[in-house]
Amino acid sequence: MPEAVRLVIWDLDETFWRGTQSEGTITHVAATHSIVKDLAHRGIMSSICSKNDFDSVKSVLSEQGIWDYFIFPSINWDSKGPRIRALIDSTGLRPANVLFIDDNPSNLEEARHFSPDIQVAGIEIIPKALADPLFAGKPDPDLTRLKQYKTLEKRKADEAAAPEGVEAFLRQSNIRVEIIYDFHDHLDRITDLINRTNQLNFTKRRLPDDPKAAGAELSSLLASHEIQAGLLHVVDRYGDHGLAGFYMVRNDSELLHFCFSCRILGMGVETWLYRRLGRPRLKIMPEVLSDPIKDPREIDWITLTDLAQSSVGAANAGHQFDWVSARGGCDLQALSHYFKVTSPEVIGEFNVGRGGFDARVDHSMFLRYALEGLSPEAIQESAKLGYRPEDFKTSLTHRHEGRGLIILSFWADVSYALYRHRRLNFMVPFALSGRANHALDVRAATADELPDNLKNGWMAAALSTLQSDYDFVGIIDEATFKGNLTAILAAMPGESPVVVLQGNTRLRDLQRGVTHTSTDNVRFNGWIAETAAAHPRVAVVNIRDVISSEDEVSDWSHFDRIVYYRLFTRISSLVA
Repeated sequence: MPEAVRLVIWDLDETFWRGTQSEGTITHVAATHSIVKDLAHRGIMSSICSKNDFDSVKSVLSEQGIWDYFIFPSINWDSKGPRIRALIDSTGLRPANVLFIDDNPSNLEEARHFSPDIQVAGIEIIPKALADPLFAGKPDPDLTRLKQYKTLEKRKADEAAAPEGVEAFLRQSNIRVEIIYDFHDHLDRITDLINRTNQLNFTKRRLPDDPKAAGAELSSLLASHEIQAGLLHVVDRYGDHGLAGFYMVRNDSELLHFCFSCRILGMGVETWLYRRLGRPRLKIMPEVLSDPIKDPREIDWITLTDLAQSSVGAANAGHQFDWVSARGGCDLQALSHYFKVTSPEVIGEFNVGRGGFDARVDHSMFLRYALEGLSPEAIQESAKLGYRPEDFKTSLTHRHEGRGLIILSFWADVSYALYRHRRLNFMVPFALSGRANHALDVRAATADELPDNLKNGWMAAALSTLQSDYDFVGIIDEATFKGNLTAILAAMPGESPVVVLQGNTRLRDLQRGVTHTSTDNVRFNGWIAETAAAHPRVAVVNIRDVISSEDEVSDWSHFDRIVYYRLFTRISSLVA
């Protein structure tokens, strides 16, 4: 089934006009001129592949006011097949989205030979083109797409003529990229990038064809705390390439969407972005025109910036940090994504799931043990509960070159109960998978309460160890938490600012549809503020300060992705 047409390549003699230009006997067809203009206002481009003299054709079409509506015109006396293939390559489009119109059947067959997927037609299609659904396009009253292709045309011409090679040319092109995170007004453009791009669409995951359904699916994905995403705006010294790329990453480890407009083909933006994202897992689906995973180039010609300002602004304020260290739960894992994009080095220490066991190493007890040490015997005993030696280590005290930032979150302290080893006196949290309230004593639980796959495994043995060797302590008390935080803050290296994140004080009951204040979190936040006040380089930030609506709250510790972006901008501005 033919695909939507995005580019029409016109023959001239006896096709676009009547007669033969080289014989000086042409008659212009006003209707054909109108078709080219109408197509441009639908975002469908027109080009030329004609055996003629370039300067003569340009002069004639300029006089008619139609020349500037054509992109990458190929006008010379060479065979048309190779020229059409080169023309399509220059635009970055797929041959399946290109239509070649010529009155000579042999030229049509030659075009097919060199570009097998191209659509071809004789002059009989011209009167019917505008009514054909394949030419529907999308409204573009300002001819934005045409202007962007004209910019690309100029770039390609200068690139081909660059005496020192492509990379030298790119370094002189002043390529700037802004990553837009608050892109609610651009969901249609994101849908276009996901559904219409092919040559630089690396995952080929699509949204529904219906715009309403596509928007709903996209919005649902973007509301998850596991998802982070960005829309790329690209400009260079030739002009504005517009919103030309989109990525969506899950848990900062797997790219769900990674797609770019063909207008920025050859700039290296996809490789540059892939590296800034930390090289997350990317399963490339054929066919694509580049490979960001294997690209050997050092992409040193692209600048991350805020295009709305003359210099780097608040949206990319993370540029001020040479390194960022973060320790916490999934809240800081989501937040770290934005620092990762803007800072050369980001070190994260987060809670992890291990086969049904939630290892809450973001609890303040673990960091204090990591700083002050824990006996090998205690570490060995904790292994019976599912912990590992690396859980009692940290890199937060490592010294780094340049300006840094340390971010801490101890939300686990207010929701996960502690258990004290009776003989060795150390304390760790322990939670059974599937329980909603982790503040309750689980020692009375039986193996029958465990998921089927854990009833006879290590989790059952861990529960037995907890019952025989540990006492229930409950949620950490004020003195212990303040002691932990005081020791932690005192151990942070150098003069780098430290930010401690306070917890969410308003909790949603999704079943009853009500919101209530958490007195536990209010009290916990007070402990943080009181302890931090004694440390001049420590700032306290409340997650509530960046929540604009309860619709952005999934549960007590998970939020819409835009909340984490606002948190990033607030922290960056606060410590600037």
